[in-house]
Amino acid sequence: MLNASLIDELERSQAELEARAETERSLRDISARITSLGDPGDILARVVEESRRLLGSDGAHLTRMSDDGTYLVPVIVAGGMDVATEAWLKQMTFPLGGGINGLAAEEARPIWTHDYPADPRIPHDPGDDEAAERLGLRAMAAAPLRAPAGEVIGTLAVSYGAPREILPDELDLLQGLADQAAIALANSNLYELLGDSEARYRHLVQNSPDLVWSIDADARFSFVSDTCQRLTGWRAEDLLGKHFGALVHESSREVAEIDWTAGIGVDDAIDRELRGRVNLLHRDGHPVPAEFVAFATRDEEGRFAGANGSVRDMSERDRLERDLRESE
Repeated sequence: MLNASLIDELERSQAELEARAETERSLRDISARITSLGDPGDILARVVEESRRLLGSDGAHLTRMSDDGTYLVPVIVAGGMDVATEAWLKQMTFPLGGGINGLAAEEARPIWTHDYPADPRIPHDPGDDEAAERLGLRAMAAAPLRAPAGEVIGTLAVSYGAPREILPDELDLLQGLADQAAIALANSNLYELLGDSEARYRHLVQNSPDLVWSIDADARFSFVSDTCQRLTGWRAEDLLGKHFGALVHESSREVAEIDWTAGIGVDDAIDRELRGRVNLLHRDGHPVPAEFVAFATRDEEGRFAGANGSVRDMSERDRLERDLRESE
């Protein structure tokens, strides 16, 4: 009898060790995905699925705080529900302080309930109650997504189809997963801001009257704005990969022969700019008077990696100066 008891105890201990090891592996994997700047959407989906698996829940979902900070919106759900139910759930909103998600977000701490429908401690928002009834939710736990700056930006929740206690270790695990989700979600927000910023920058570049360009370390074009065609007749794609000298008129050969590494590419020229006049080569062969400015770009080790800058059409200014001289 004693041996049987010892065997049972050893088996339980072994099972606990294996479960702990599996949890640690999952957390390390998610952390690695975050630090490698993987796709935030994929990472968040992985966090939700791992929450459901590691906590043995019937369902799990992640909500995101609205821009005005007054309600939560489900963005990722897991648990084998049909497509229509999942779409219905994602259209719902949970007010801050209402339901288990809203309470966890408002108080910025994990909240759990043995049996959600019968728990008077949980503010029963109609929307949350409707979701609980339709999905058959009983025991639930929700943890806040706390961004690096401390603000709550969403919640991570797990749910069960029957009443049960949520143990302290399980709450700690849920909060740990929520913290990782918060980092991924914060990254997602930054990616959106970066995308908006890049879109605005592209709009400014493509609509600038100046020709904006970039060359690599071999002085070959890696970017040319669409202004190039209006200014020179050459399409941007005609020049990509070609030496910048292909756009320089023969009357400005000295510019085409610039040694970039000796000019702005040397180690002590990090902030140096190169300015000058140049005659661009129009597609029909005539020169286009222009003024250019260039700045060096460098790789992670500080080595010269190319240059970028802009070219401005000086045709009208040169004409006005010429007319002024002739009128004197």
